Amino acid sequence: SVEFTKWNDERRAQHAVSFAYRLLYELRNFAQHRGLPISSINVAGRRSTDTAPMVYATQLRLRRDALMVDGFDWAKLKPELERQPEEFDLLPLVDEYAGILEALVLDVFMTERVRLVDCVRYMEAIKRVLQLPDGAQPAMFLGEAQQAGTPPPRMEIIPMNQLYWLMRRWDSLTTRVHPPAEDGGSIAPKQAI
Repeated sequence: SVEFTKWNDERRAQHAVSFAYRLLYELRNFAQHRGLPISSINVAGRRSTDTAPMVYATQLRLRRDALMVDGFDWAKLKPELERQPEEFDLLPLVDEYAGILEALVLDVFMTERVRLVDCVRYMEAIKRVLQLPDGAQPAMFLGEAQQAGTPPPRMEIIPMNQLYWLMRRWDSLTTRVHPPAEDGGSIAPKQAI
């Protein structure tokens, strides 16, 4: 579809410009085929005053050379990985990657927004007509009942709660992520997540 092609082009563009995207993409493969790539986990706690609560900071450290000697094929990422410091913190890269992924998800929501709004209207009509209480999970029974007074054995759930979850997720994303530009411009996180 045209929509998928546009979204995939944006995904590829984000991959092309973001070291974090490329690294995390390959780290998934590394972790699956080699092992956990974390070299150390550092946790430090500080108090601003003697009575203030402890505030913790965490670092997930990677050792560049340990990643390189394992024999994993880093392919096109190898030169970039070689330019990294001997040891570096993974968390800022994870934040950047998560922001990009959330922006890509928001792009899907924005592309499908008319259909999603229509679905919500339809679900609200079902809820109103059937007088369903909040949180109810409606279902449709299909076929003929085998006995009088019992529903047919085949049933399909109407995914009303899942749709509402999606809508809450969409709303949450729009508060943290810049929506894609109507003119096809780039999508980007509003802030580090």
